[in-house]
Amino acid sequence: MEHITLKIKDQSKFKTLLKFLKTLDFVSVVEKDSSPYNPEFVKKIQKSVKQMEEGQVTRIDNISDFLGIE
Repeated sequence: MEHITLKIKDQSKFKTLLKFLKTLDFVSVVEKDSSPYNPEFVKKIQKSVKQMEEGQVTRIDNISDFLGIE
């Protein structure tokens, strides 16, 4: 079975094309997330951003004091 990847620049026409392709009995449409990142990693980053926006952060004024270095 041959696999073909289509890259479509005009998103407004994408849905119409996809709808048509799904009607063809010899076409199998496999939709996948286009993100190259692990979904669990993305969730962790989103959680961290939300915490930052809510002010749930620790601020360090002096890194030497924080690390106990003189």
